[in-house]
Amino acid sequence: MKRNGSDVADRPHRFGDIRRREEELRAAELEKSRNEKFERQKAIAGWISAIAVPLVLGISGYFVTLALKGHDARAKYIEIAVSILSAAPKSSEEDKTIRRWAIDILDRHSDVPLSKEAKLVLESARQLSGTGLASEVGVTTVALDSRKGPGFPDELSFGNFVTDALRSAYSDPFGRLPPADIALLDSASFRGNRLYPAGTRLTRMDFLKELPFGNAAVLIGISGSELELALQETFGRPGVASVPQVSGAVIKYIVGPEGRKTFKIFHLDGSPIRPDKRYLVATSDFFAEGRVSRFREAPRVPHSTSGRHIYDILLLHVYEQKTIAPVLENRIRKIEQPSAD
Repeated sequence: MKRNGSDVADRPHRFGDIRRREEELRAAELEKSRNEKFERQKAIAGWISAIAVPLVLGISGYFVTLALKGHDARAKYIEIAVSILSAAPKSSEEDKTIRRWAIDILDRHSDVPLSKEAKLVLESARQLSGTGLASEVGVTTVALDSRKGPGFPDELSFGNFVTDALRSAYSDPFGRLPPADIALLDSASFRGNRLYPAGTRLTRMDFLKELPFGNAAVLIGISGSELELALQETFGRPGVASVPQVSGAVIKYIVGPEGRKTFKIFHLDGSPIRPDKRYLVATSDFFAEGRVSRFREAPRVPHSTSGRHIYDILLLHVYEQKTIAPVLENRIRKIEQPSAD
């Protein structure tokens, strides 16, 4: 068939159109390939977040579990030790031996080593025996008196007992912590108002009745002159019936014509305290934070004993000493003024 001239003339244009379409198709295929690759990458990322991350977490959890299983024996030993110490103590040597073993286990696996006092408490089992407030703490070998008021001496044997225990709690045989020079409390802190004859077996309830407020121990730094003025402010006002109870010092006072008391503090050797010297005084948080500004403003001295309840300090002191035997030493002395005649 004969082709006309126009068909021959249009042929290059048609070939050009075909090439352009082919190029467009190749470009479209390339773009489609890129899009499919991008979608695959998105899918892979989704798989990683949905599968790989939990897998990694699962693997790490597996190793954590293994680590915890490595401590199972330690946990079991601690559990056994606690169960032993929670049982009522017996007098047999076998029981004492097994209790000491349990204490050693707790001490070995404790981040903070058990103190001597804590070991004594655990060994005695008085706080873990389940007998509660009726459990015996110790036996007083002398008359222990917390009675106060008209007709009773200013120095209480119970006051000496508590302040001695408080000052002892602030001692450190290794010299790592500052020891208390003086322990000072208010006789009004003791609420039992009772005489315990020699031979009395005191219980935790007895001590709780004497110290019912849950006051904690603190250590303050105060100069000798400020300490005497603080005593004056606390106990010197007319009508104040309570008197200081002290360990590590002697307090003397005189009563003026209007009933106002004037206090002076002396070392145990009889020498007066130095007005400019800084003394470390162990007392209660109630006393230190009360209305007396000189006590309230005195700086606190950091110590591991601070913050412990004085009731607990007293119990630990008895567990360590085994007996209760305070000594009356004339620590609080009223000085009679000479007669005007």
